[in-house]
Amino acid sequence: MLVEIEPPRVRIVSQGESIVLKCDVE
Repeated sequence: MLVEIEPPRVRIVSQGESIVLKCDVE
């Protein structure tokens, strides 16, 4: 899953991190 966010660190995430980062952003 790819999340397009302003911060570059959240832009590219792994399958596992995508869930944590996505929740933190949302």
